[in-house]
Amino acid sequence: MRVGRNLTKNTIFPMLTVLFLSIVFLAATFSCAEKPTGEVPEVVEGAIAPGETILIGTSGPQTGPVSTLGIIQRSMKTYFDAVNAEGGINGRKIELIVLDDAYDSTKTQANVIKLIEDEKVFAIVGILGAANIGAVIDYIDRSDVPWVGLIAGNRAPSTPPRDNVFVGSPEHYFEAKILTNYIMDELKVKKIGIFYQNDAFGKEGLTGAREAADKSGISLVAEVPYEVMDTDFSAHALNMMNSGAEAVLLYGHTTKVSLFVKASSALDYKPIYIGSTTVNDTKMFELTGEAWNGAMVGAYNPDPFGDSDAAKWYREVLGKYAKKTDNVVGSMSMKGFYYADFLVEGLKRTEEPLTRENFIKTMNSFENVDGRFIHYVTYNSENHGGPNSFCIMKADYETKSYKKITGWLSPE
Repeated sequence: MRVGRNLTKNTIFPMLTVLFLSIVFLAATFSCAEKPTGEVPEVVEGAIAPGETILIGTSGPQTGPVSTLGIIQRSMKTYFDAVNAEGGINGRKIELIVLDDAYDSTKTQANVIKLIEDEKVFAIVGILGAANIGAVIDYIDRSDVPWVGLIAGNRAPSTPPRDNVFVGSPEHYFEAKILTNYIMDELKVKKIGIFYQNDAFGKEGLTGAREAADKSGISLVAEVPYEVMDTDFSAHALNMMNSGAEAVLLYGHTTKVSLFVKASSALDYKPIYIGSTTVNDTKMFELTGEAWNGAMVGAYNPDPFGDSDAAKWYREVLGKYAKKTDNVVGSMSMKGFYYADFLVEGLKRTEEPLTRENFIKTMNSFENVDGRFIHYVTYNSENHGGPNSFCIMKADYETKSYKKITGWLSPE
């Protein structure tokens, strides 16, 4: 009898039966085995997992006619660098891409398209200038990319509110009302003029000043506009002086306003200056000299020279992480921290997974939110505008700094 491969039906069927039963037994054993107790995180498309980097983009005037404002975007990066050094936010670090638009709206548009389509940023932060914002707001709105800390003093970006656009700066319209009321009620001056940039930004200030004056039964004695490319302000200063204005509201940017102040000084014209937050800048001391002493300016961020925990942290961080040329204590660099704080507070409060949709939902739930630098911020389906309270600071030429002289003021 041969033994080996000659298997009969009597031997095959029992073997198959044993094999089948073995497989069933093993399957039952594994199915009953103890499962891992830790939850496996759900993978959500578009989410940024802990340990990954949150890529953010911004555009601003690093060069051009208002390049002094470029420190705002660079200070945002300084703030994020400090946050990263402290461990980041919920296990994630922030990387900021800063692109130069030279205050040219066509360049702003190209930059934003690059940030969203090529760089694939999670969100946009900042961006300033009425025309610059107007050039990109519809595109960003359609993209569903969150845009926070929007630097817009005009009402258009938040009227009507757009789902993914969150304004960071208070409106110049309300600010102008506050400053005009202060001139009339506290300084007891009734002859008021306004020097303003001839665009949506400056005209918001003009409208607010007019309405506040009209409510008190007076008219502005002079309304003097300028164009952003103007370089000679002698005629502007002469017109203001001839109007008899005892106090002059300033709605422009540092470089242009300083030229107006110098032109006024050359005429020995020395009115009371009270300016928008846009000239709350230590650079004004360098550009105008003693003519700026005693000038008053609006402010919506913490006093950068003060003793608050926020101010102390800001100065420490500025000295540690800012480039030498940007280590300038003042409201302009503080504004970078202020606008970046909108993003940081939103990220802190967003529940997992971190998606654009969840982040936007979180921003829409802000109710009187305070951060390190922002205060009383509320967003909802009907309101995406910035907070509208200001304080007033006074310029001290000797110390090259500003001192807070009021508490928080509201328009009415």
